[in-house]
Amino acid sequence: MESNTQNEDTQRLALRAQRGDERAVMQLFERYEAQIYRYVTYRILSVDALDVTTQIFEQMVRGLPTFNYTDGSFEAYLYKVAADSVADYVLQRGWRQMQTNQASNEDFELSADDSEHADHERVRKALNELSYIEQGIIILRLIEGYTCPEVADILRIPTDTVLEQQRESLYKLAKLL
Repeated sequence: MESNTQNEDTQRLALRAQRGDERAVMQLFERYEAQIYRYVTYRILSVDALDVTTQIFEQMVRGLPTFNYTDGSFEAYLYKVAADSVADYVLQRGWRQMQTNQASNEDFELSADDSEHADHERVRKALNELSYIEQGIIILRLIEGYTCPEVADILRIPTDTVLEQQRESLYKLAKLL
């Protein structure tokens, strides 16, 4: 999540990018690449995560001409693009097939004996047991640090649903972990 100063800087970069400034586009990419990639890897847990992340930034660039700050922050806009891209990925591959592929997914970032990595894997496997919308809520709220209204805006669901689903999802995760 961005501070007010970072948000203002991001807004200036987004406005420059809208006007065709390639350097500003690259700065936005560099600023958000790791964050969006992390979001994607928690959602699809697949070797396709890098490709999906790349598609998200391509869609971001295509959507810049119509981006309007009165509709929310640039970061929220980017997460909406990411959520839509992940949803498209899930629809194309089918939720059950994706879950089967996730079970055999090998993470190439760290060795399996690293305790932080082992904890990360336990959380990823537990998240895999949640529904698609529950995963999104937990990742955006607890891993990315968004507020309930921001999550509702990104996922295009009512705030009350976010609160209810978060509570139920945390209960499920507690049982799984």
